[in-house]
Amino acid sequence: MINIVTGKINSGKTTRMQKLYQANKQGDGIIFIKEMHQNHPKRYQAKRLKTGEKFEIILRDSYQPEDYKTAFQIGPYGFNQSGVDRIETLIKQWLSDDTNPIFFDEVGILEVQKEGFYPLIKQLVKSDKTLYISLRKNLLDAFLKTFKITNYQIVRSSHV
Repeated sequence: MINIVTGKINSGKTTRMQKLYQANKQGDGIIFIKEMHQNHPKRYQAKRLKTGEKFEIILRDSYQPEDYKTAFQIGPYGFNQSGVDRIETLIKQWLSDDTNPIFFDEVGILEVQKEGFYPLIKQLVKSDKTLYISLRKNLLDAFLKTFKITNYQIVRSSHV
C-alpha cells in the first residue's frame, strides 16, 4: 500500500512522517530536516528514522564550498553526492531485506520529471512494501501519473 502524506509548503509533511514512524517504530526511512537562514532554506539534512543518523543532503548554492560535489540541482539547491549515495544504498538495502514500511520524505519536481531520486522511487512503488511518501499537494496528480499509481491512500500533513 502506498500512503501519501501531502500538503502545501511548510504544512508539516516531514513532522507527520516522523510521527507516523514514531507511532509504531517499524520499518525505516529518510526524512529531510530543513535549516533556515534569513527566511530561506540554507540546507537540508537527511535523517534516518530508525537510527537518528543525520547527513547532509541539500545545500543552497550560496553556502556551498568550492569542493562541494553535486549529484543534481534544483534551482539554487544542490544535492550532495555523498548524501545521495547514502540514500541510494539504504533504500536498496531496505528493498532487499525485511524492512517494512519504508518512509521517503519529499518527493519533488525532479522525480516527477524522471530525474533526481526517480529510479529509487520507481523501485519503491513497484515493491510489495508498505510505503509512506510525502510530496507537495500541487505535485500529487503528476506524481500519480508519472509512477502509474492507482491504489493509494492520502494521509494529510499536520497543518492542512
